[in-house]
Amino acid sequence: PHAPQGLETTVLNHIQDELPHLHEVRDVPQQRLAKLIAQLGGELKTPLRHVNFAGKCQMRKYPGAHLVLAGERGPVTVLIMPGEEIPAGRRFHSERFDGELIPIDNGSVAVVGERNEDIDRIAHRVAQSIRWRI
Repeated sequence: PHAPQGLETTVLNHIQDELPHLHEVRDVPQQRLAKLIAQLGGELKTPLRHVNFAGKCQMRKYPGAHLVLAGERGPVTVLIMPGEEIPAGRRFHSERFDGELIPIDNGSVAVVGERNEDIDRIAHRVAQSIRWRI
């Protein structure tokens, strides 16, 4: 992993600005999650369980979604960012968090957890549950 740059810094700042969401513990209804994903051009193929927060958010120029899932070491933030296209996936870290940016058809997804969280496992769950349309 490398030090944050550009989009990574935006992601970390967004999480920092919305830290209270990390502590929400409510099982978001799948119907609400499906509606949110659909508004961003995606489809919830299979249930995405243990989502404690789901809401719309603004990422730089484009509307996106902010999800918080339960991880092994604590809450894991998933930011869905249509319009934020990246050529390849990349990992990053800060003092507190480990993160990964993952390209999708129409943008990217950031998965960010506490240090040493298995973010690959969460990223895989998200990828299995959501299909993206261009």
